[in-house]
Amino acid sequence: VSSGINAEYGMFEEGVDTSVPADEHFIEIEDTPGYTTAFNQLVFATKKPLDPFGASVSNPRQLLAESLQKLSVRHPGKLQPLIQQGVTGPALGKIQEYLRAADIASLS
Repeated sequence: VSSGINAEYGMFEEGVDTSVPADEHFIEIEDTPGYTTAFNQLVFATKKPLDPFGASVSNPRQLLAESLQKLSVRHPGKLQPLIQQGVTGPALGKIQEYLRAADIASLS
C-alpha cells in the first residue's frame, strides 16, 4: 500500500521527466545496421503526452483520497499505521493535503 502511495505521489507531484526535449532522438539512422521502414517510423514517432487516467478521472488526487477512505472503512485501524510507516518525506504531507481537499477528516 505505502509503496503504491509513494508512486502516486511521484506521479502527481513530480510529473514527467521533461529534461529531454520531445524532438530529441537517441538513435542515429546511420548507426543502425539493417535499417527498415518500420524501425524508422518508430524512431521518428512523436511522443504522446502522458495521461494515465485519460478522460475517465477528472481529479485523480480526489479519487486517491476517496479510495483511501473506502479502504480504511473496509479495514479499520490497518491503513493509517501502514501509511505512517511506509509513506516517506513530503508524500505524507501531500496525502494529508489530498484528504483535506476531499473533505475527509481522517482515515479510520
